[in-house]
Amino acid sequence: KKLQDKLNGMFGGGGSGSGGGSGSADISGSFIVLVLGIIAIIWGAMGIYQVDEKDRAVVLRFGKYMDTLGPGLHWNPPLVDNKFIVNITEERQYPSRGLMLTKDENIVELPLTVQYNIADPKAFVLNVKNPELSLQQASDSALRHVVGSSRLDDVVSVGREQIGVDVQVRLQEYLDSYGTGIQVVKINIQEAKPPTEVKEAYDDVIK
Repeated sequence: KKLQDKLNGMFGGGGSGSGGGSGSADISGSFIVLVLGIIAIIWGAMGIYQVDEKDRAVVLRFGKYMDTLGPGLHWNPPLVDNKFIVNITEERQYPSRGLMLTKDENIVELPLTVQYNIADPKAFVLNVKNPELSLQQASDSALRHVVGSSRLDDVVSVGREQIGVDVQVRLQEYLDSYGTGIQVVKINIQEAKPPTEVKEAYDDVIK
């Protein structure tokens, strides 16, 4: 009713006898209401967003976890809620290569690739500051532990597949204990070989 009275005053439909000062005040008040209405509409429109089928939206309200939203059209109040879109279906890869010592005290160069995805978006966003850096460090640690418990012949030949399985189990234990929300899909152990500096000597031993 107040807004209607202001608009009536703006277009000459208000009461009489109020004087020019009152009409000017009505116009000014109507303009402020109009501006506030436009700002409110823009603010509301900024909170509308779409979550794809492959994604999940982790929503924080004033920095505190509120909800994890699935696919569809959603609205959250801008400047009040923060949202983090996480792809949960994409299979990501992390390649690693390093020199390490085997159980029988031989140095071996072992490259591998970790295939993983995001199983828990909330944990991935909130629990660890940099979950993918934690994955890299945990991968190196798990690989060194398993290789350090294996003999060189197993690492470079028939035992390579079992090493991949053991690394995956240990790596997943590390990631779960950190609460990263990362699920390891597969560990691909590539061809292991001695360091370049001693390859000729190693080949001589094989011969």
